[in-house]
Amino acid sequence: MSHNQERDRLAAEWARAGGGFMVEPATDAIDLEQLVGRTAVAAPGDYRALAVATTWMAQHSQLVNVRRLGKVAGDLEELPAAILGAMLDIAHETNSAADRLRPAQRHCRPLREPRALFDRAETNPILRRFAREGALPAFEAWGLWQDELTLKFDALHPVSWILEHCPELRLRALYGPGLEAEVMQVLDRGPATIAALAREVDASYSATHAAVARLEGRGSIVSQDGHGVELSTPVRSWIDGYPAVARKHRARLAL
Repeated sequence: MSHNQERDRLAAEWARAGGGFMVEPATDAIDLEQLVGRTAVAAPGDYRALAVATTWMAQHSQLVNVRRLGKVAGDLEELPAAILGAMLDIAHETNSAADRLRPAQRHCRPLREPRALFDRAETNPILRRFAREGALPAFEAWGLWQDELTLKFDALHPVSWILEHCPELRLRALYGPGLEAEVMQVLDRGPATIAALAREVDASYSATHAAVARLEGRGSIVSQDGHGVELSTPVRSWIDGYPAVARKHRARLAL
């Protein structure tokens, strides 16, 4: 995929998630944590994607799966991993609620050789000097030189809009952005055994079994007589009926 194609894809996926891009939103479900990681990769050449992603994590950190974000961070190369570390610091500085994302930083490391964050500045001696001399502490701590980052809060949609237009995040809003929501997301596609669930969510069998037990205890999922588990009828009704409920709620607010 070319640089321009990836830039367009990032913009469309962030638009689907309620980010600040005036483009046609992606029609396919997004993988939020992979989207954040891909944005860190593209960031040296894409200021707006970096600003939107950082703002989104500051504003909507309650929808980010920290376990999955840590796995994504661990797979990144040195430069994007350092950029992601800085993004998380800035998100926390902006909104203390984003402190819950800190554990993902354990998989990030500062650059061994500092450089300007953006390629345009790194390749221009004058811009590189300005970036180095004015580097913000949140960037400098990760070996990056950049003197500003304007966040885009006015361009973000609220959670209610995100959940209506980005259904893959609804279960996180209901169950929290952790393993339980991951299990429920898989079961939304159909019944599964615990072993299959563990493979799908990339978690241990014991952790997955414990999550399933908690969900069964709440009545969110039900056993299929030894053939796996599936969503309970009330939860399935909530998932299927959410769009209509959201539209009615929006219409009432508009009166």
